[in-house]
Formats: sequence, structure tokens, C-alpha cells
Amino acid sequence: MIDENGFNERVSKIMERYKKGDWDMPPLIVENHGIHYELNDGNHRFEALIRLGVKEYWVIIWETVE
Repeated sequence: MIDENGFNERVSKIMERYKKGDWDMPPLIVENHGIHYELNDGNHRFEALIRLGVKEYWVIIWETVE
């Protein structure tokens, strides 16, 4: 279970860095499952970007093929 208060606190700190121009965050990491995508790394960054209204951001996408 994720602690909601801790999650929100971390997201708020990331948002402040973005607003101050101190953003040095890596791209989000997403896996392509064919019909949908799954965010594998960057949940806090992703939420901060959503709350800030950012429409575009760097993403690394990989596909796992058997």
C-alpha cells in the first residue's frame, strides 16, 4: 500500500523544482504491451507533470517480445 501523504509530499517537492526551473528529472519509463502502455518508472514525476498541466515530456518506451 502506498502512503498517500508521503506520495503527495514527494509530488509537491517535484512540482516546486519544476516551478523554480530546477528540473533535472530523467524521462519516464514506459513499457508497450501492444494494446496499452504501462508506466514502470516515474510515478511521482508523472503525477507532478499532470498537476502542473504539462502536455509533453520525454519518455523511454520499450517493447518486450517473446
